[in-house]
Amino acid sequence: MSTDAGPSGSSGNSDVDSQAPTIQQPGNPDNAVDKELQGAIPLQNVDQSRKRRRTYPPISLPDPLPQPNAQYERRSLNYEAKVDIEHTLAFAARHKRLQLRDIELTDLPKYDDTSHYKIPEKEEQRLWRIEIERLVGAASSHEHILFDSNGKLGATNAAGFRDIEAISDQIACNVCIIHHDNGLLDAKDKHDRSEKRFFSTAKRRLETRLSESVEYEDDNFKRAKPRILDANNREIYFAYVDFVTALLARYLYRCATAEGWHDICFSTLAKWATKLKILEKDPVAYASLSLEAADDLGDEKEQVDYLGLLDGKSPFSKKEEKFNPSEMYHLEENTFREILIFMFIHLLRAPWGDSGEKAEFEITTRVYRSGLGESHTAINSDKDAEFFAANDRRQMRYVRAGLDILLANARQVQIKGAGRVAQDDASDPVSLTWSWNVADITLRPPSLRHPANGALELTTMDDVVSIVTAQALSGVDISVEARAMVSLMRHHIPLIHEGHNLAEFVDEDLVAHVNVYNKSFADSKDRRIVGADFKSLTEATVFATRIVPGSDLVNAHEPNSVLARPSHFWNRLWPIQPEEDVLRASMNRTDSWTFDEKSVIVPCKTYVRTLLALAVFIVAGGLAIPFSSRVRLEGVDPFNIASFTWIAVIFMLLLAQSRYVPAWAWHDFLHSRIVCRNVTELAHVSKLDPQLVLHKLLITEKGTNLHTRGPYNSMFCRTAEDGFSINVPCATSTLWASGFVLFLAIGKTDRHIQVSDARPISEFLAATHHSFSKCMGVPLPAEISIQTSQVKHQNVLKLREDRFEGERILGLYMGNRYFG
Repeated sequence: MSTDAGPSGSSGNSDVDSQAPTIQQPGNPDNAVDKELQGAIPLQNVDQSRKRRRTYPPISLPDPLPQPNAQYERRSLNYEAKVDIEHTLAFAARHKRLQLRDIELTDLPKYDDTSHYKIPEKEEQRLWRIEIERLVGAASSHEHILFDSNGKLGATNAAGFRDIEAISDQIACNVCIIHHDNGLLDAKDKHDRSEKRFFSTAKRRLETRLSESVEYEDDNFKRAKPRILDANNREIYFAYVDFVTALLARYLYRCATAEGWHDICFSTLAKWATKLKILEKDPVAYASLSLEAADDLGDEKEQVDYLGLLDGKSPFSKKEEKFNPSEMYHLEENTFREILIFMFIHLLRAPWGDSGEKAEFEITTRVYRSGLGESHTAINSDKDAEFFAANDRRQMRYVRAGLDILLANARQVQIKGAGRVAQDDASDPVSLTWSWNVADITLRPPSLRHPANGALELTTMDDVVSIVTAQALSGVDISVEARAMVSLMRHHIPLIHEGHNLAEFVDEDLVAHVNVYNKSFADSKDRRIVGADFKSLTEATVFATRIVPGSDLVNAHEPNSVLARPSHFWNRLWPIQPEEDVLRASMNRTDSWTFDEKSVIVPCKTYVRTLLALAVFIVAGGLAIPFSSRVRLEGVDPFNIASFTWIAVIFMLLLAQSRYVPAWAWHDFLHSRIVCRNVTELAHVSKLDPQLVLHKLLITEKGTNLHTRGPYNSMFCRTAEDGFSINVPCATSTLWASGFVLFLAIGKTDRHIQVSDARPISEFLAATHHSFSKCMGVPLPAEISIQTSQVKHQNVLKLREDRFEGERILGLYMGNRYFG
């Protein structure tokens, strides 16, 4: 049977084709298909037959089972990734041909190009290979990476510090040339350079410091060109470029691992090292060329806009955005370099500052345990006395990577300096002290099993550069950039490089303290402001152990009243447990809590069931007495005893039901739960100190739907008028244990406390504290009354979010105050 299949003109001769419905105009008697369908199977029968034919395939698991996504795996610290140098070199030249899934791009703009500096392409490829081999060798080894100027920088004195600052300044200015050149490549496609993070800064630095082609009308203006050393400038410059790029390569190699990750890291750093060495020849001329190219690009854009006006195009019309396949290439190149350039400049500027030499300095990094579990907090202070803090598990991995590089260098400097003669002209030696501990050191490779503690005195500038620059990698501020880079490339690499998933390394229970300071800082100890209520990162010895909520930070040696055992006789029969074990056991009671929007529900099955069982036993005994008693007293009804037991049971249940909370509903009582609506009730029900309750609420705030209110809830983020009442102020140690960081700053008129939220659930990757910060804080009263249980509520410091302007941050606040 043959039928017309409609407008498509297809036909078939099978039964299935004859029964297949086709789109036709309804009600057309001349339609041959309609006539044949009139004698076909009724519609309801067709539906039933379809139901009978409907089958479901059996559920079967694949063999073998699929493996978890590699981007969520954790690599052991013993894992060594193999880097293919040829593949990395081909990646560096991918501008010639790039395969993006089903799209092939050719002749793309070349980032970090050196051809306009009259460098032949073959020579450029040769230089790239040399740098890639050097960086891969430095990164894949756990050994030290030391700076070596062959003694050209001399001893640790004022002249040596000025020379290394001059070299650092030269490299920073030349990095701006690289960034400006790369920004022009993207601007040719988008005609919008404002999206570049540091483009305007790079252009301004080229105009004001290097290029002489830009003229200013101000007669008082004078360019501050980088200072060139009288001798050995190129040798020290090249050595410092090699040292910084090798440090960054090792750092990024220890942050994450993937073939695509290694390719973009090593190729970009190799290109930068090559171009930086070329720019050293004449940075002024090369900066002028880069600025002239920017002017030409601006003129070209103006010409395009002018021709559009001549063609009748409105000046306010928005340009139609069309998909450009090369945007993925520009996106990867630009976004990676935007973050990497910050890290590069940070390594150049953080150790030596940006405002010339400084007579005294101290740089400190500390990682300590906060609260319970595997939560750690990292704090570091730089040369300008600015603090950075974070309590994020991922950032702790990057801080650890920087600490490993630093301690490996320290161990080698210690070995190398064992037989070294002290420098006579080392007028300002630098000291390094460290303490370091991990829970299980056997999980580390032998080269990363650093000494638990140590101290060094550095008398040569080569050793100072090796240590101080490496310590900049252990800071929280650079770990924020590393986290952003890894997060970006984790989702971007699989799009560009199919099958390449980014994996990070395992976490560790790490506690560390590293302190670097010069002799001038140590000599000025008597001139610095000291106080009992604040400590520097080095003096804050309370971080050596886990901080207990509610403890006394000033007198840390005294017994902790929060975890003290009740003075019962049977408690004396058991041995005294460590504070950490007692704290963990106390906080384990909070695991059964249920958080509501307005209350916290605590189960009490044992308490309620014991009461009900006792009540049943008393009532049953009262009923059994009249029936079992054989002695009858005249005028005494035995059943009065049963009535008395009923009254006694009711009285007992009323007392028990009103023991913990004022309004314990019978419905909740029978369901064995207590609904607590403030901190006092919750502490009484759980038999915990109120500070432990506040600690639990603070560390779980963002993970629950609990809303808070009350007179002391300023440190909580989610507030409501009818929420859970915070009716107990929070102690200083409780804030520290919960992940907050407290700084004491001195302003123009008073002292004030700045409280920063560095909890892992915080909205910020890191808490940054400068002399002028917007954060929670409170002015510190001049007169401090005695903190007792009777007057502590009268001395509560009310936190508020404001801009606090301070001339100097004195240190970490450790005073025994209460906050609300």
